[in-house]
Amino acid sequence: MTAGRSTFHPINSFQVYDLNAVDATGVLDLANEGHLLLLCPLHGMVEVDDRCIDANHYTYLQCAPDLPRLQIRASTRTARLLLCFVSPAFVREIAAFLGVPGEFTNLLERFPLPQGDDLSTSLVSLAATDDPDIADEIFMDIVGQVVSLQRARHAAMQRVSTKKHMTQAHLVNRLLVARQYIDARYLEPLSTRDVAKAAAISEYYLARLFRSAFATSVHQYLLGRRMHFARAQFGSSRTSITEVAAQLGYRSLSAFITAFRKAYGMTPSAYRASLKISRK
Repeated sequence: MTAGRSTFHPINSFQVYDLNAVDATGVLDLANEGHLLLLCPLHGMVEVDDRCIDANHYTYLQCAPDLPRLQIRASTRTARLLLCFVSPAFVREIAAFLGVPGEFTNLLERFPLPQGDDLSTSLVSLAATDDPDIADEIFMDIVGQVVSLQRARHAAMQRVSTKKHMTQAHLVNRLLVARQYIDARYLEPLSTRDVAKAAAISEYYLARLFRSAFATSVHQYLLGRRMHFARAQFGSSRTSITEVAAQLGYRSLSAFITAFRKAYGMTPSAYRASLKISRK
């Protein structure tokens, strides 16, 4: 771990930094080497460009070409954060292999994103491991998720039409923030209004444009995330069907069973039984 100032970063790397607001290590001064940075506070709060990011959020950072340095300050007495440095050339290489655009300019730039989604879970896991092999595997998974986000952004840009490109890019980023908010909070009671508020877009625009961008409604996307969670629970734990339904906020077990059967063509009991047969 490194505390205080740092100026050297390999092509792809990650580092945990400890900052202390009461001494010289309270400011992290980074040279602009063109990386995409993923900033994930692990403890306390940090400030970047007058935006505060606490330990319940993370953000994407990309230094503007005309800015030689980026400063991150501790906003609380102490702060610990993870920074992932991802090379644009490396992302382009992976993206080209997968046949998707590799440019991530303005990719959710500086939006405070709630932790709880798959990417933030990977970032926290990366900070916690001391095993280099596991760290490499997690890092590659993180890069894959970045490329996946870029693919979603590119597809949404093709589907969402506006008169001005900047307006289009702004709207698409807001829609991606809305989708990420669902990814991080799908176990909580959520309405379209809640998601729209988190993405700072009107409920009307969200309902209309989300379907255009992602070929599904806000409600159906939320339902899909919940059903995916349920299926994963049935495959990896002994949690009862009633307990999973309660975790997802269903007051009626029959309503949950109906939703699961609609999503996967079988009841939760039948799905769990099919897993037992396949493992024999």
